[in-house]
Amino acid sequence: MCGDQPLSFGVFEDFFLMGKFDHVHNKQVTKNTCLAGLSTNLDLAGIVFFKLSLLARNDPTITEHTQQTSPSWNYLFTFGGENISIDFF
Repeated sequence: MCGDQPLSFGVFEDFFLMGKFDHVHNKQVTKNTCLAGLSTNLDLAGIVFFKLSLLARNDPTITEHTQQTSPSWNYLFTFGGENISIDFF
């Protein structure tokens, strides 16, 4: 369960803690935004990879707390004898 072995439960594989810091500076605004949350890889049939991140967002330009969900995945298929890979973010 810990160390070299992945932590998995059903379709959920490998859990991660995430943190991110964004600094935005342009003509309209200068701000620092912090994000923190969890991420996981999902084992879905027919999909090369599927990652899902759920983050709490601390944005000083918004009075309420916000959340950010970031899915990304890759789908591979054959068309006309050629392998085609499509990434979604």
